[in-house]
Amino acid sequence: MHRLFFLFFSFNLLLFQHSAYGQDNGFTVTDVQLSGLKKSNEEYLRNFIKTTIGQPYHPQQAEEDRQQLIRVPGVGNVSVLVDTVEAKQVSIEFAIDEQRTLLPIAGLGGVTDNFWFQLGVAEYNFLGKGQTLLGYFLSNNGIPNGQIFFRNERVRGQPWGYAIDIRRIGTPEPLFFPGATVDYRYTNTSSGITGIRYFGFDRKVELGLNFFVEEYEKDEEMEFPPLPGPDQLSQRKLLTRLGFETNHLEYDYFYRNGSYWQAIGQSVYTLDDNSLFFSLILERIQYWRPYRSANIAIRLKTGIATNNDSPFAPFVLDSQVNIRGSGNRVDRGTAQVIVNTEFRQTLFQFSHYAGQVVGFADTGTWRKPGGEFGDLVARKNLRQFVGLGVRLINQKVFGAVLRFDYGVDVFNPGERGAVIGVGQYF
Repeated sequence: MHRLFFLFFSFNLLLFQHSAYGQDNGFTVTDVQLSGLKKSNEEYLRNFIKTTIGQPYHPQQAEEDRQQLIRVPGVGNVSVLVDTVEAKQVSIEFAIDEQRTLLPIAGLGGVTDNFWFQLGVAEYNFLGKGQTLLGYFLSNNGIPNGQIFFRNERVRGQPWGYAIDIRRIGTPEPLFFPGATVDYRYTNTSSGITGIRYFGFDRKVELGLNFFVEEYEKDEEMEFPPLPGPDQLSQRKLLTRLGFETNHLEYDYFYRNGSYWQAIGQSVYTLDDNSLFFSLILERIQYWRPYRSANIAIRLKTGIATNNDSPFAPFVLDSQVNIRGSGNRVDRGTAQVIVNTEFRQTLFQFSHYAGQVVGFADTGTWRKPGGEFGDLVARKNLRQFVGLGVRLINQKVFGAVLRFDYGVDVFNPGERGAVIGVGQYF
C-alpha cells in the first residue's frame, strides 16, 4: 500500500506546476463583452469571468477567464480582444467559437468472441447552460445495457450542482476460482444522485449515493463434475462515493496542456449480509505540447480496495477502460497500477476538421483477490500492450473525436484487438 501511494505522489510532485499574476499595468477595464453566442446563455457564461468593469486590467486574468470559458461544454475556443478606449482604459471582448453539442453516442470494438456496440444521443449544453442530458443503449456480446443521465454542475451559476444517474450494466465476465475459470453473465442495475460543490473554478468535491443490484448467472450448461461457484447470485448494495478533483488544463480545441488530478473514495454496504467494502482510486493525467502539432499524454491510475479473497473483485482488466486490445473484463483484482501513454501527432487541421495519428503504450498490473502487494510486481500479473491509432476530429462539434486503436500484447503477440469509440481514450 505504501509503495502504491509513494509512486502516485512522486508522479504528482514531479509534474507540479504553478503560476502567479504580474504587477498592475495601470489600465482599467471599462467594458466586458461576449460575442459569437448562438446557443449558450450569456448570463451563465459570465459566471466564469473574473475580469470586471472598473477593476485593473491583468492579461493573466483575461487568459485565465479564456481558459475557464473553453471548459464550458459548447465552447470550442475563445479569443481575447483588447481595445483601448481612452488613455489607460480598455474594453475586453471574449470572442467565442461555439460547437454543436447535440450529438449521437456511438462506439464498437472487440476481440475474438468478445464484441460490443453502443448507440445513443447526448446533449452537453442543455438549455445553453452547460448541462448534460444523455441516454444510450449498449450491447455487450448480446447482453443489453443502458443509461439515462442528467448533470447540472452549476445551478443558476452558483458553485453547487447535482447529477442523476440510472443505468444497467450487463456483460459476459470470467470469474477465477481455484482450479477453474467460470464464465458468468453479470448485470448491475443502479440509480443514484450526486451533489457537487466547486471551490473556485479548478477544484470541486462530489458526494454521491447509489443503490444497485448485482446479479451473476453461470453461462455454462450443467457439467459434471460441476464447475465451482454459485449458479446464480443476487446482491443488493448501497454505495457512498466521495470524490475530489483539480483541473489545471489549458485547452486549444482538441489540444491539451497541463494537469488533471482526482481522488475517489467509495464504500459499498451489502444489505443481504451486512458486509462493508472500501476502495480508493487516485488518478493523474498530464499533457504536454512539445511543438504546435503534437500532444504527449500520460495517465497514471492507482487503486486499492478491501482485499477480499473473492472472484468478485472491483478492479478490472478491460479493453474499453485501461488496456487497449486486451478484451472486455478479462481479469479482476483488489489493487491496480495502470499507466497509459500516448503521442498524438496532428496530420492536418482545417477550420472544421483535423486528423491525428497516435502511438500508445498501455501497461497495467493487478493484485489478485486475497493476494499480496508483491502481486503488483509479479511478471505473471503484468500486461503490456502497444499499438497505433487514428483520430478523426470535427472541431465544430463538442467532443467529436472518432477514435480507432489497435493494440498488441508485447509478451504474447497472439493477443490483440481493436477498440473504436467517440472521444479521446483519456
